[in-house]
Amino acid sequence: NIPTTTAAAQPPKLAHFSVHDTTIIQLMATLGDRVWNLTDWPPYASMMIIEIHEILHAHSSSDNDENVTNNFAFRLVYNGNVMTPLVNGCPNTVELCDIVVLKGLIDPLLEGPWECDSLSPSH
Repeated sequence: NIPTTTAAAQPPKLAHFSVHDTTIIQLMATLGDRVWNLTDWPPYASMMIIEIHEILHAHSSSDNDENVTNNFAFRLVYNGNVMTPLVNGCPNTVELCDIVVLKGLIDPLLEGPWECDSLSPSH
């Protein structure tokens, strides 16, 4: 299950991170060999956007909704191109994919062991 937040701890509507090309490559490699072909370096000023969408099943009949088992989906955009259908575990025909797929691919990267105690999530 995707954790929910309380009204007092609302998540930001927008989070922006600036990273180097090597970080983009690591994320792309994690998302699957169709997202990154292991040879092409991201061009200068590349941009990767991971949009998180709340799906309101009662008000929508989109094909995207059939692939979402909970209330959240994601869309991956890289340098203006929608890459979600290329992510391992996502359907090839829609732009939104269940957030559970993204979490399953990224969570293993967030596990230790940590190289420095100050980087540990418990600090």
